[in-house]
Amino acid sequence: MNGWQRLWTVVSVLAGLCVMIYLSDSFMHPAETLKAVYDGEIARLEDTLKQVNTGTGSEQAVKQAEEAIAASKASYIKLMQELPKVVLGTFFVVALTSLLAGVGVFLAGMGIGWVYRGFRPLPVSPTGEAAPDPQAEPSDTPPTTVEALEQHPALPYQDSQQRNERHQQR
Repeated sequence: MNGWQRLWTVVSVLAGLCVMIYLSDSFMHPAETLKAVYDGEIARLEDTLKQVNTGTGSEQAVKQAEEAIAASKASYIKLMQELPKVVLGTFFVVALTSLLAGVGVFLAGMGIGWVYRGFRPLPVSPTGEAAPDPQAEPSDTPPTTVEALEQHPALPYQDSQQRNERHQQR
């Protein structure tokens, strides 16, 4: 991996972890959320029942309020029984979202590196020929002849007279 890939790998892992921490803090407490919703609904229904009882409410209104409270309790019990499925589903959503966030950041970073390399001029060797891209993968086959080594772009430039003198000494 080159420097850009390493940089964006680290950034994408950090972004994925941040997304996972945020989402799990927000969504991984369904029991507390259900309890808060249930308590709020029961409190509202009990207030309605008190108002009906103290006022000139009919027996019909009292009966409806009591039925609503019983239905709310039954619904709460049913949701609490399905809670493990909800937690598992929420976990998968959080994990997938954090993974996608990390992949998105990595791809964005690789795009930034690609654009950056596009604006950078290629280095020019002393002979006037364009040198190979330093970001390119190195070739697997090393030069084997003396002339190939002398013309290698990583070696210092030697003019042709110095090269000829070296060949004559051999």
